[in-house]
Amino acid sequence: MLYYRKLNRFDSAAFCTHLLALDPGDRRARFSGNAADEVIVAYVAGLDWQAACLLGCFEGTRLVGVAELHADAGLAARGGEFAVTVAPTHRNRGVGSELLRRTILLARNRMIGRLHMICLVDNMPMRRMADRFHGQLDYEDGQVWARLAVPFPDPVSLISEALADGIGLAAATMGAARAARA
Repeated sequence: MLYYRKLNRFDSAAFCTHLLALDPGDRRARFSGNAADEVIVAYVAGLDWQAACLLGCFEGTRLVGVAELHADAGLAARGGEFAVTVAPTHRNRGVGSELLRRTILLARNRMIGRLHMICLVDNMPMRRMADRFHGQLDYEDGQVWARLAVPFPDPVSLISEALADGIGLAAATMGAARAARA
């Protein structure tokens, strides 16, 4: 059973393991270039868990997908960058799309009005995902910039996030209990 929940600094080891499990092609797609193990370890160690918002998709206790939301600096910026990674075993199952849908909800509730993503031209999964969410795609110097407009929050979006948090916490608790019994 898959479930989704927000990640926190206590999940940094699982996040690092998830990124380190990516093959060279997936690392190139995620980081827009080659990323050695040391680069990934440093990236996770340097992550500002107060500023970033990460969502994880779990199967049992295994992290199989992550969406990252990083708000642009500055009080009036109202923009943010997103990135999505999904384990090869869980691709083409809607995990990436669900992570992006939930990331848009998080951005919305944090008054982030514009999301952008930069990927390599050959990163077709991310381009398709951005297109599926009505992103504007611009091509520049071998990269694709995807821009998505995010609506303002409303009571339904706020309640939706709160419900998702509760469901994710309950699923994580049940998953940990199952793992402990096994």
